[in-house]
Amino acid sequence: SKSMSYFKITGMFFPYTFEANVNVHIPPYQIPSVMLHELVHLRGFMREDEANFISYLASIKSGYDDFYYSGTMSALTHSMNALYLADYDEFAKLYDLYSDDVRKDMEFSRSYWKQFDTKVADAANKVNDIYLKAHNQQDGVRSYG
Repeated sequence: SKSMSYFKITGMFFPYTFEANVNVHIPPYQIPSVMLHELVHLRGFMREDEANFISYLASIKSGYDDFYYSGTMSALTHSMNALYLADYDEFAKLYDLYSDDVRKDMEFSRSYWKQFDTKVADAANKVNDIYLKAHNQQDGVRSYG
């Protein structure tokens, strides 16, 4: 729902009720990846980085083009964000190789999430960071990638 977007939440797993929720108001290409990520939590993998990796593997082995694309875009985004911080020149070289469609999807995602850059989202991020660290995910929200 759009209300989840105000908190910059794409999905959420409640371990106490064993319930997974997916924000379907996000850019459509992101939904399959988020859905798989939350289902991975249901299978008992609580760490965010592990859930990202396992959901990527599930997406590329799913046999569905939309899941493959979603998982690949998620992995690409996480990888390129890390490269951007480590070596901007290499990031720029690789970014230049993106297809126009990939760039359009990434720009759509950036513009979608930009509208939710608020103090509420910042506060939600801090709460989530504390929650993750309290549950032995020492990297907190950085563990998402």
